[in-house]
Order: sequence, then C-alpha cells, then structure tokens
Amino acid sequence: MDEFGWDKKNPLNWVRYFLGFYRNPPEVSQKLKDADVRSATFLSLIVGLIEIFMLIRYTVKYGAMCDTIGEFLQYTYGYWILLTACILLLIYSITYFRGMPEGLKKRSTLFIAIFFTIGIYFGATTSLSDFARGRMILCFLSIIMYVTIILIKRPIISILLTIAISWGFHWILNTFTFDKTGAQVVMNAGDHINYATFMVSLMILEVSVYFQRFNEAWQSFKLEKASVTDDLTGISNMHRFEEATKEYAAQCLAEGKHPIYLVFNIQHFQTYNDRFNYNGGDELLIELGRVLIDVFGKEPVARESGDTFTVLTCANDYVNRASRVRERIRSTHPTETYLDVKVGAYRAKDMSRDARHAIDRARHALRKLHNREDEFFLEYDEKMSKEYSLKQYVLNHVEEAVQKGYIKVYYQPVLWSDDATLAGCEALARWIDPEMGFMSPGLFIPTLEEGRQIHKLDLCIYENVCRNIRECLDKGLPVLPTSLNFSRLD
Repeated sequence: MDEFGWDKKNPLNWVRYFLGFYRNPPEVSQKLKDADVRSATFLSLIVGLIEIFMLIRYTVKYGAMCDTIGEFLQYTYGYWILLTACILLLIYSITYFRGMPEGLKKRSTLFIAIFFTIGIYFGATTSLSDFARGRMILCFLSIIMYVTIILIKRPIISILLTIAISWGFHWILNTFTFDKTGAQVVMNAGDHINYATFMVSLMILEVSVYFQRFNEAWQSFKLEKASVTDDLTGISNMHRFEEATKEYAAQCLAEGKHPIYLVFNIQHFQTYNDRFNYNGGDELLIELGRVLIDVFGKEPVARESGDTFTVLTCANDYVNRASRVRERIRSTHPTETYLDVKVGAYRAKDMSRDARHAIDRARHALRKLHNREDEFFLEYDEKMSKEYSLKQYVLNHVEEAVQKGYIKVYYQPVLWSDDATLAGCEALARWIDPEMGFMSPGLFIPTLEEGRQIHKLDLCIYENVCRNIRECLDKGLPVLPTSLNFSRLD
C-alpha cells in the first residue's frame, strides 16, 4: 500500500500514481508549491545574469552601430523584457519566504506561469530568427528546459504541456520560417530526431524532478504529522493538543463561553486486553478516538497515554456529549458488561496556565470516581481544589519532611490474646508538618503511591525503626519484634 492506500502491484493503480491522478493533502501541496518558488528564485537569478551578460555583449559589439536609444531598444527589447520578468519573479520569490500575505502566496503558480509564458515567447522568437539564418534553435531549447523545471506539476500535466509547446513550436518553425530569399526553411530528418529526443528527455526529467519533490514533501509531511499525531489512533497527541488548546480556549472566552477540559478513561481496560489480546485493545482505543472526534467535531481531541484521552470543549451540553461517548462504547460491546468509560472535568478559569494544569485537575476528578460504580462523570470543585493543593504539598515536600524529621515513627503495641501481655509492635508513619500540622496517613500515603514517591516514606520508616532498635540494644534495653508496612509498589 502507498500513501493513498493503493496497491501499486495493480497495474491500473500504478498508472494512476505515475500520472498523478490523486489528491494530495494540503500540507504536501504547499510543500510542492514552495519547491516551485525555490526553483524560481534560483532560475530567475541565473537567467537574469545571462540576460545582463547578453545586453553587455550586444552593447559592446553593436552599440556603436545604433544611432538612437530607440534603435538600441528595438534590437534588445527581448532581453529587457526577460530581464524585467526575472527581476520581478526574484523579488516575488524572496518576498514569498519572508512573510508575504497569504492572498499573494496562493497566486504563486500564476506569477510563475507568467514568467513561463514570457520565457517561452522569448525563446521561440529568438530561435525562429536563428533558424531562418541556418542556425540551431538552442535558445528555445534552453528556455523550455529552464522554465518547465520551475513549473513542475502532476506528471500528466507536465507531459501534456511539454508535448503541446514542443509540437506547437515545431509547427510554427516549419510553417512561418523563411530565409532571406523568401524560401521556406524546414527541419531536416536529423533535426527532427534530435528535437524529439530532447523533448522526450525533458519529459523524463520533469517527471523525475516531480517525484523527487513529491517524495521529499511526503516524507516531511509524515515526520511533521508523526510529531503531532498519536501513532495508534491517528488523532492528535498531547504536544499538538497543548498548542491547539491555547488558541481555542482564547476563542471560547472571547465568545463568552467557558472552556471545559474533559479526561476520558476506559475502565477495566486491562481485563478487555486479557480477553481480546493487545490487537483487540488497540482496536478499542482507535474506536474511542473516532467516537470522540465524531461527538466533539473540530474541537481539540487527543490521546494522552494508554487508555486515557483528553478533550477541550466549549459546548454547553458537555455532560450530555460525554454520556453519548460512553453509551456508544458500551452499546458496541454489550457482552462486556464490565467495560465502562468515566470522565473527569475541569472548568478553566485562568488561561495564563498551560493545558497540563487543567488536565491534572480533570484527572484528579476522574480518580475520585474510582470504585463509584453508579457515577461516570465528576467535575473538579472547590473541595477537590483544597485536597489537590494538599496532595501537591505532600509530593513537593516529602524529601524535606524526611530530612528534617517531620515524619516520625509511632509504635502501636501488639498484645497476646490469652494474657494481654506485650508481644511486639507495629511501626506507623505520622507526618507532623510545621506548616500544615498533623496530616492524615490516609492522605499522604495514597498520594505518595500515586506520585511514585512512596519508597521515600518506606525507607524513612525502615531506617528509623532499625536505628531505634540499635539504640535499645546498645543501651542494654529489651527490644520487641517490630512489623513494618511496605507499599505494594515496593
């Protein structure tokens, strides 16, 4: 399969591809247009220098023979017209890459076509004059080779255009060329062969140049697309999402709407993977991406990671839309009763913060839905905001708490049930912070686990217990078996 999903082994598809019967993405078309303008930049410079040389040469050789400036211009007007066209095209080409208005940029083909026409006309008239004097038609051949390279279009267009121009010039040459005696001048058999060979070679060159540019444009397009697109689902990745949300959120606010960030997560996705293997899981992720695009239209949608997707919407019925996404996934998999989609939401208020700030809060609301089988949607609120701030404090200050001894070991006694004598103890972590006061283990332990920093707490308690036991042994005091709690992550 090629870029268009065609099987090139099929002869018909190969011919369609070779001749250019397909629609390029706008990005590829733009890159091909840029390549034409780049060629025009160099060509206009080279041809312009040649015309300046020809004007200097004519002035030195024949200037003294011209009585007036008018007579001089009469014999050199072709050079001046082509030189002027070169200068204008060079100015246009340079301006094109330096921030030209889009309206003028879109007309690049028109400007190049005008130069193309002037060049062909100059080459044809000059070669007609040369041919009448028994000279070769090198001017026309050189010009057509130059100008066709800057007007490289689909192979079928380039081929037909070259055939039309070459046949037209051949007909004009053999019909309207007369020598000084008035006798008609025509090409001989050898000139016909050379002329045809040149034109066939030129068409081969045009097609080769086109496909070189085409392949470069497609490779560049694929690389750019890969940098902003999720490999599996084909929708935007988070890098592209963050760029798109800046403009879209500002647009929503300007229209008096409220940007809402939504984070979608497939519940029990691992179970689905176990049942249908990873290929089945990939198909489910692709399906969810398509459903989100279908429900939210042109609003920013991206796959964040794994089975989590993000959306920025300004729709007032965002809860209803989220419900539609959920129901479509569940309805297409009716036998998988465990499968569900849950959604966390955050209403953006401060647009000076990046999208990650909003997504983190929407994800926090999503986590609160864990083990709530009767709910699928939860929006971040003020209560969650305080809880979220406290969790961020825990993650940002755990190392300081360990180093400065804010985390302490409390020993809970373990008694024998038959006589209530002391059998041992259990080491418990308590965080007494100078700023936040006493913090519940029910808050900081799950937070450290979620943030993958629980090992810092486990190591702190382990070292403190060992240190306490060592101190008791050194002082000759009795010690007790002490149990420690380690996170399942450790």
